[in-house]
Amino acid sequence: MVVAAMPGWSLVVEDNGILALRDDLLKRLSTRTTVVTHYRNVEHDSRFVLVKNGDIQVAFDPYNPGDRTGSHPDILLAAMRAAGFATDGQDSDDADATERAFALTELLTGVPMTTELLHSATYVVTAVYDADTAAFEQENPNPGLQPAG
Repeated sequence: MVVAAMPGWSLVVEDNGILALRDDLLKRLSTRTTVVTHYRNVEHDSRFVLVKNGDIQVAFDPYNPGDRTGSHPDILLAAMRAAGFATDGQDSDDADATERAFALTELLTGVPMTTELLHSATYVVTAVYDADTAAFEQENPNPGLQPAG
């Protein structure tokens, strides 16, 4: 994953990973701060989460914004509607769900999530060790990733 310092916040981009789906990590990461995260993979599995000081306030799938969970599942309704989400329980299978998630991120952070922002940022690259992933990989080795022997 990579991290870039932004004015008053940090941008974390995780390529081909699932750490942003781990509630335990999001709760710890949000201690004394706020975390806004949006996950989407190539199969359009998607999740948007707002976490404040260890409390998952709201979480939802941008393709199904009417189904929200968290301690305050309706806290973002006005912002979600302003970002273009239908919050009345109708699924949204259109391609705009990801754009709406970025628009919601902008409404919450005040920072436009633009291609220019992503390309002009200076990133620090890091590897994150995850014991659960390591244990799974040890029990289920991928022959294509093993050292030549």
